[in-house]
Amino acid sequence: MSRVRHLDRGVLWFRFISTLIFPLAVQWAQRRQRKGLRHGRGLSPEEMRIARRVGVREVQRLRIIETDRIPLPGSGLLGLATRMAGFHESDPWGMSLGYAVFIRRGWGGSVQELLAHEFVHTAQFERMGGMRPYLVRYLRECLTLGYTASPMEQEAVRLSRSV
Repeated sequence: MSRVRHLDRGVLWFRFISTLIFPLAVQWAQRRQRKGLRHGRGLSPEEMRIARRVGVREVQRLRIIETDRIPLPGSGLLGLATRMAGFHESDPWGMSLGYAVFIRRGWGGSVQELLAHEFVHTAQFERMGGMRPYLVRYLRECLTLGYTASPMEQEAVRLSRSV
């Protein structure tokens, strides 16, 4: 009985926090996406092929933003949630916010695989119908299951290895 009450409190706490965090996360992501779409570059023919291969429908809308640091929320409730979800454990090499794909300079691995991974997230964004449904599901998975156990993240890892 006490375990059930503990789980109920955990669920209630998560719902309470998520009602605060998710709208902030969506607003933040939409602002970052707009900035990325303004300043990013279009894709090369090879990058377009990779994006199509992992399921992106509107490849012409994609923009790549090469940066020295991937933008993440750093302060406040959203910054705390970002750390709780495991995004600050290491400096990420890439991040997809809709059609804006941020890539950190200096990646030593396969650039095609990194882009493919981020393009999978764009395909998920398209399938789910936009930033809000995509981000709410992605954050819910990362906050409840952990970043590496998130089915959306696992799909991105699996499909990017096939490129």
